[in-house]
Amino acid sequence: MKTIQIGASQLKASAVALGIMRMVRLDTDAAANVLETVHDRGVNFIDSADIYGNGDSERI
Repeated sequence: MKTIQIGASQLKASAVALGIMRMVRLDTDAAANVLETVHDRGVNFIDSADIYGNGDSERI
């Protein structure tokens, strides 16, 4: 997975992000499977916000 350095820091983010706005539609097992799958492929950039699913997407 290609990564991009974040500013002048030593942090790097994957060039591909996972948006979890609709994660609330999944049960916790399916959501965990999605997160494990993208993590195994090198994705470490997750687009989340407390307004997604009224905060439930982040809780899942």
